[in-house]
Amino acid sequence: MHTTTSSIQGNEHRLLYRVHDDSSAAPLTRKGFTATSPEFHYKGGVIPAEVWHKEYQGLQEVDSLVDNKHVLESIAAHVSGGWKGYHSAKAGPSDWISTSMSFQWAVWEVVRRLVILGRDSVGMSVITAKPYNPYYVGMQAVWLKAADAIEALGEKVYLTRKECRALAFARASSEVVYLGKIFERDIMTHTEWTLENLPRNLRVSMEAFFKPKKQWVRGGTWVDQLVFKPKDSYSQAAAKIQERREGLGRLRGGGQ
Repeated sequence: MHTTTSSIQGNEHRLLYRVHDDSSAAPLTRKGFTATSPEFHYKGGVIPAEVWHKEYQGLQEVDSLVDNKHVLESIAAHVSGGWKGYHSAKAGPSDWISTSMSFQWAVWEVVRRLVILGRDSVGMSVITAKPYNPYYVGMQAVWLKAADAIEALGEKVYLTRKECRALAFARASSEVVYLGKIFERDIMTHTEWTLENLPRNLRVSMEAFFKPKKQWVRGGTWVDQLVFKPKDSYSQAAAKIQERREGLGRLRGGGQ
């Protein structure tokens, strides 16, 4: 089956999560997020609308993104490049910015950065990605599901071992990549996480992430009360969260 740009984007409105800290190559600024490639850096941090419309926006309206092997290879390279402190690979300038469709993965990544990487503070930005009205004339963000893009590359060439690892990571993290810019207007909220501070407005939605209160470590941080350990792989953490979620469901349903 031939993959198209529209099939990689999808048509539904979704929330995306970008986890970042002081080491992130594409930090949050008052203009949003900008990819590390010099191509997207303009004086004042603003890309002229006419440049965006001419050079980038049209890419999502046709199949030029997924028909271009080099574009797909650049997405695989971006996913496997990681970030400073993640692993030994050296990531060069990238046209892409990473986000995730999974809040669960984003929380796991926050914890990993705080504890394993020793970051003092980690940010999580919530981004809205939605189909544009056909009559919308403003600058439109260009984004793709990373796993589907790498699968589309696999329709053209045999994936290298590194690209296969990138595909596995993109699937696990539900990664979505933005081309060049995540516009400030699309960032709904931003929270800062530390070992001492868990954003209060997220506690209810994170119930399944925590042990029963009778098991909480006295005097511990919120990370100490989680059902998973910071050193757990994402698959291990996800299994523990799911087990806790099912347990909560049984309690509410009166099950044993």
